[in-house]
Amino acid sequence: IDTGSTDSTLEILESFKQEKPGEIHKSEWVNFETNRNELLEKTLDKGKYTLLMDADMILKKTNPNFSKQDLIKHLEENYKNPCFYLKQVNEILDWWNNRIINRSKNVWIYSVVTHESLALLKSEFDPKDWTETKINDLWISDIGDGGSKTKKLERDIRLLTENIPKETNSYKLFHMLFYLGQSYINLSFSEPSDYTEDDRNGFKSMALRIYSNAISLSNSFSVDEEELWCCNWFLAQAMHAVGYSLRQVQNQYLASFNSRPYRIEPMYEIMFLAFKNNDFHSAYHFGKMCLEPFEEKEKKPTLTLLKPKKDNLFIRRDFHEVLFWFYFGHVCESLGKLNLAFSCALQLKKAKEISKLYQLRQSEIENWIKEVSNKLLEKMKKDAAKEQELQKSESELNNNSNNNSLKSQYSKYIPHDLFI
Repeated sequence: IDTGSTDSTLEILESFKQEKPGEIHKSEWVNFETNRNELLEKTLDKGKYTLLMDADMILKKTNPNFSKQDLIKHLEENYKNPCFYLKQVNEILDWWNNRIINRSKNVWIYSVVTHESLALLKSEFDPKDWTETKINDLWISDIGDGGSKTKKLERDIRLLTENIPKETNSYKLFHMLFYLGQSYINLSFSEPSDYTEDDRNGFKSMALRIYSNAISLSNSFSVDEEELWCCNWFLAQAMHAVGYSLRQVQNQYLASFNSRPYRIEPMYEIMFLAFKNNDFHSAYHFGKMCLEPFEEKEKKPTLTLLKPKKDNLFIRRDFHEVLFWFYFGHVCESLGKLNLAFSCALQLKKAKEISKLYQLRQSEIENWIKEVSNKLLEKMKKDAAKEQELQKSESELNNNSNNNSLKSQYSKYIPHDLFI
């Protein structure tokens, strides 16, 4: 369905029809809820399954050998599932999204005018019979280049502001408030030419009030738990943006982390704030809380970040792949924990081929990796030389009867309990 494109979208689609059968419909733009439900209606009898894609998305293979026949086989083997999730990826986030829906014995509907959610109204299959719904062999590259980001945010704010007063469902109301707050906070970081500094500060203050109101709503009504968690995390970001004290911001981040202690994002942000304030001991403490337990004194400790379990929303891939390792590595280096800093460097190297952020900051990252490697090598040389000196001292001690003079000469190397 084309809702008013002004470029060559229609011509390109028409050219595809020569190779692949399909229908192109034109429709007046109303909002995402209305237009997407129109799409569901027009595709109801077009096949058993519907793949939902936007114009700025590309379907890609994780497994290059995965074929259309493999996909059909997977769908049919799990035919009692009402839907299937594909991982959606942009520059900094990835999340599992409902992108293939089973139309044969299920009724679907979109709700909410923007940041719309797809809801299953009715299914003939018992949820107990549903199986694994994630398809790991495919993923969606979400380019997000469908026009001006500022105009999209302004449109979302207008749609949400117009429709929030009309909403009577508390679950949907919280969803709308959450994304309204997100739209305002994102608008505060728009292009410098779009708004004044006073405008930006106003957007941050508005986001703060909206997040606070949404959290208050959750005290009285049932809401999506993961959206509530994100709301608490983003509230801390807004508090920092408008100038709350470091202690207040930290407490809000901690509250968010404690309610979902397997999500590293709030703890990473506290670690980063401490790092920027040169409070390396606090930064180290907060950074450790992002990791599985490890032995600090091992020469080559294995560091593993906590996994986000079954969460889908706002998983910051840039934190997991690059930023945590880079800044926690700097913290460890500053505290002389070179073995841990080097372990962080090894984790960073894994991101070289997969992270766009790594590629953007490649020179900075690789200079630091080289610096840490050289420092660790120098430390290992000194430790080896000291070990050799210690062994020499012990040998001389065993061969010399004058222990008292040796004790004075080598006491700084040899433990006192070696002397008779």
